[in-house]
Amino acid sequence: MAGTTPRLALPYPVGADTVDVPRDMQALANKLDPTTPAFVQGTAAARPAAGVAGRFHYATDTGALSYDTGSAWLAVAPVPALVSALPGAPIDGQEIYYNNASAGVIWHLRYASGWGGLDGYGWMFLGGSSLAAEVVTTVSAGNTTYAGQGGPGVTAPLAGNYRGFMSLYAQTAAGFGTYASPMFGATTPANDDNAAHVYSSASIAVGAGVARSFAANGLTAGMAVNMVYRVSGGTGAWARRRIELRPIRVG
Repeated sequence: MAGTTPRLALPYPVGADTVDVPRDMQALANKLDPTTPAFVQGTAAARPAAGVAGRFHYATDTGALSYDTGSAWLAVAPVPALVSALPGAPIDGQEIYYNNASAGVIWHLRYASGWGGLDGYGWMFLGGSSLAAEVVTTVSAGNTTYAGQGGPGVTAPLAGNYRGFMSLYAQTAAGFGTYASPMFGATTPANDDNAAHVYSSASIAVGAGVARSFAANGLTAGMAVNMVYRVSGGTGAWARRRIELRPIRVG
């Protein structure tokens, strides 16, 4: 056929061409098929398997848009959706803003299936505020073990690996040490003065500040992380206590 359209170069017969409707229809179909996008929509979990290059799929429940390369679905980069729960069928490269109003945080997360293979947590933290709690009143304790919850504390809204930080002002009496440690859920920490916890001793002046970061890996959704206290003798006192949790990977 001698005729083609100027923009897409679609073929069409002209007066001098022989009459062959099947041939002409096939030529047009062959030109359109590889260049015309196909759109599919439905829930993320109901998305069909990849295998038709050029398809787009819009997830009606998560807002994710993905492209079928013929062998895999790849995320198209729209503005990340604001969600209150992690999507049930994420795709590599998908980004979301996880909003937890009760915790007062919005986290920017990106998914990669390879990360999930490490420890089950496929959503990498890209940015956002930390979970934080602070108490400015002084607490005193005479217990020599980490018994009970002293506080303050925060609650992990999602399962995952976190990085923790604690700070406090120590008020101690000469001759004994005072210590503070993170407590994960209901598991009382070991009375180990060399563990990764914030601690102070009688050598720190009253009102002096101390701080310590700690790993908080393998937290379950809804797990509380609290500060608890103990002394080596006498009665210890801690003022202006703060604890923070920042996610690393969640899932």
